[in-house]
Amino acid sequence: SWPEEAGKFLKESIDNISAYRYTDIAVIPTLRGEGYQETLINDLQFNILSLLETEGLTYHALLKRAEESFSEEIRQKADMQLYIDNELEQLFFKGLIYTLDE
Repeated sequence: SWPEEAGKFLKESIDNISAYRYTDIAVIPTLRGEGYQETLINDLQFNILSLLETEGLTYHALLKRAEESFSEEIRQKADMQLYIDNELEQLFFKGLIYTLDE
């Protein structure tokens, strides 16, 4: 049985949902080991993290701002909400973002 994350990445590659490479590294503080954990992120995930850090956006505002980083041609061809939701799911899974109850 493959680890769940490996299976998900393989499925995304086959479905052609993720046509990107992981080119950045995010460092997450932890209480175990050396006190931090490194994880690979792609450019869209980096942009989402930057937007959340600097602007503290709601989900809908984040979706709109993230869509602006793509060309009109790509926005017309792709289901942008699904694509961005997949990236947000990965960021939640990696422990890089969380929600606040207000």
